[in-house]
Amino acid sequence: LGALTRFLTEATRLPPDQLPESVDLARRALEADTARILVADYALVTLQELGSDGATSVREQIEGSLPGRAFVKNEMVVTDGDPTRVVVPLHPPH
Repeated sequence: LGALTRFLTEATRLPPDQLPESVDLARRALEADTARILVADYALVTLQELGSDGATSVREQIEGSLPGRAFVKNEMVVTDGDPTRVVVPLHPPH
C-alpha cells in the first residue's frame, strides 16, 4: 500500500505531457524491471512505444501480441512466465 500511495502522490505532481515519467514512477513504485506505454496507430494495426521524446521506433502488432490482446479486450493481461508480464490498457471501456 505504501508503494501505491507514494506513486499516486508523485504522479499527481506531473503535468499531462509527462506521461512517460509517470510510467517510470509506477515502475519504481512496483519494483518492476521495465514499464512502457504503447499507443495504437490510427489504422489499429500496431502499437508504438511512447518515449520521453515522443514515439519511438519500437512497434508491436496488435493482432497476436500480448499488448494487443489487452488493448482489444480492454482487460489487464498477466502472464505466468518468468519474468511475469502485466499489460494494462489505458483507454476507456467501449
